[in-house]
Amino acid sequence: MTRRYLCPTGAQTNSKGPSAYPPNAPEYVTKAWGARTLGSDGRWYIDCTSALGAIILGHGYREVDDAAVKQLRRCGQSFSLASDVEYRLAERMVDLIPGMEMVKFGKNGADVTGAAVRLARAVTGREHVVYNGYHGHHDWSMCYPPKNGGVPECMRRLSHKLPDQRLSTIEEALDNIRPAALVMEPVVSADPIIHPEWYWQEVRKLCDRYGVLLILDEIVTFGRIGFPGAISEWNIEPDLWCGAKALGNGWPITAILGKREHMMRIEQDMFYSITFAGEAVSMAAALACLDVLEEKGPPKRIGRAWAEAVDRASEEHGLKMRTISYDARPVLRDMPEGFLAAMIDEGVLCQGYLNATWAHEDVLDELIAATERAIKRVG
Repeated sequence: MTRRYLCPTGAQTNSKGPSAYPPNAPEYVTKAWGARTLGSDGRWYIDCTSALGAIILGHGYREVDDAAVKQLRRCGQSFSLASDVEYRLAERMVDLIPGMEMVKFGKNGADVTGAAVRLARAVTGREHVVYNGYHGHHDWSMCYPPKNGGVPECMRRLSHKLPDQRLSTIEEALDNIRPAALVMEPVVSADPIIHPEWYWQEVRKLCDRYGVLLILDEIVTFGRIGFPGAISEWNIEPDLWCGAKALGNGWPITAILGKREHMMRIEQDMFYSITFAGEAVSMAAALACLDVLEEKGPPKRIGRAWAEAVDRASEEHGLKMRTISYDARPVLRDMPEGFLAAMIDEGVLCQGYLNATWAHEDVLDELIAATERAIKRVG
């Protein structure tokens, strides 16, 4: 029995397990550096997955890891009171995310999206939730097959996933259901449509009309669509904002931000408290990551260059495969059979998209050449 089968799905995160990659992928990782990952087969791979987007600067980015190590050696990571770094990061996040006034931290995306939904229910006195994508493992967002085992029927009745992203569909749901919250990814990973700015203005109007809190889930899009994210790039006006898996460049930290009138419910009658939410090493890493992102911005040009190469080579070899979505996370559509296995053979770890990092700048020519060879093999 291989080691990965000691764990259900082969890994702690489903999308890192064997079902997420072709059979010729390495069984596990032994280390990672920059834009590369060392597999258990002894080969270095260019890493397009980037820890499912948690890495945005590159594996082992010196400024971020140095800040984390300095914090650990200076005074530790977990304390019996709030820490100075916690307050510094809170101040930074409130200044950074437009329109938000208070913040609480978490470790995973589900921590903060789950808190946001509970908070919306407390504020509105309603129970139903409408959402458009994947928002974590909580019952309210896991109501549909095939992975809804264990979700109580009462929770299934309260959660409603939008069948499409049209404004008319959203309006119909809000009118008929009158939910506590509308939870939206700016770009749904499974259906990456780019909406114009006016679309988000209309969403805001609909939420106001029906008394619904708009929760913006930027777990994936933070630092990739813009800086800090879609909220600033497209002038979205949510009531609550959730992000971001890349906030610590791989160090575990996320955040929920909102208006003071809403967030104060956490102090009054809504419970959200996590032992490790204030862990200081990841917070120091987040402060350093924000410094770098503020200077460099999203790695858009890297993703755009790869996407253009994919589209060009696919057309040249008669393939339907094309890239969609936004520049810093191009997604492949109509992949031919065997393409991802060919990418593994060419030394590229890929799940059908590129979570671009700034480290990919150093290997971009190599990545494009390997991708072109893989396309030629299956064309």
